[in-house]
Amino acid sequence: MLKSLVTRVSSPRRAIAYGWLLDGLGLVIGLVFVSVLAFLIFGAGEGVGATLAAALGLIALGGLALATLERLGELLEQWSRDLRAQDLLDRIERGKAVPPFVLYLRPFASTDAVQAHDFNYLPKSLPGFGGGNVMAATVKYELENEIRQASRAIGPMVALGAPLEHVGAGRILVSDGTWQRAIAGLMDAAALIVLLPSSRAGTAFEVNRILDNGLLGKTVIIDPPNGSTSALDGYDHAQEWDDIRDLFAAKGVDLPADDRRGRAYGFTAGGETLLDRRVDIDGTGMRPFLKQLTRLRAGGAEIERGLA
Repeated sequence: MLKSLVTRVSSPRRAIAYGWLLDGLGLVIGLVFVSVLAFLIFGAGEGVGATLAAALGLIALGGLALATLERLGELLEQWSRDLRAQDLLDRIERGKAVPPFVLYLRPFASTDAVQAHDFNYLPKSLPGFGGGNVMAATVKYELENEIRQASRAIGPMVALGAPLEHVGAGRILVSDGTWQRAIAGLMDAAALIVLLPSSRAGTAFEVNRILDNGLLGKTVIIDPPNGSTSALDGYDHAQEWDDIRDLFAAKGVDLPADDRRGRAYGFTAGGETLLDRRVDIDGTGMRPFLKQLTRLRAGGAEIERGLA
């Protein structure tokens, strides 16, 4: 229902504007919620039971409202990226210039499958909690969205797929008969290509085009961590990496063996490894990796400044 509502928005700017309005609405609801809750608690008088029931109902209703607004705002932001991504492909196919962007090539099975979880902790110095950290919340890190955020200084990240299927790269919907032409145009125009390993037939086309058209110099290959806390049905990191190594070896480019901790690789146009660095799912290694890679590549100074 929320997705159907979001797709009625006709332009990226309107989607962002509506998202800002929802943020403001959420703030107002939060303030009203706290005020009414405080009134119920401190003005309870003798009707403690009825007040407690009203307070619990208000908490449930307020939480649901805020969660719905947050989800709607998230979808609006993603919808704006999807619309911009589709427009970007349209401009490429019409032969028009496009701003720098990042192309994300991945197997569809990896969507939301490569993730990790961590805990946020309240600081030790909070009064009344004594010594040590106090656990506050579980934080989810998802590889695609972490790459998108790490590479924002280069440009927006786009990928083929269905609009609103995932929060991450802007999705571009193409037919089975036109996807190769679309991906070829995107690969040629992209400022950076990020490739996730895959054994699917489409990856062979993508790898061969990268290697046969001198695109390896602007490609980053991600070897995801094998031990991530995620739903890995249909996406075996180690096996996918072995398969992509075979594809590269057939073209005379040697990739290292799978690193279960996760790594990222950058190359020269001739196939030599330019940068090899560990990268965690939480994105802490991706931004420094891109910064160092652009420093090593000729003409990367402008991007490097944006990543600083």
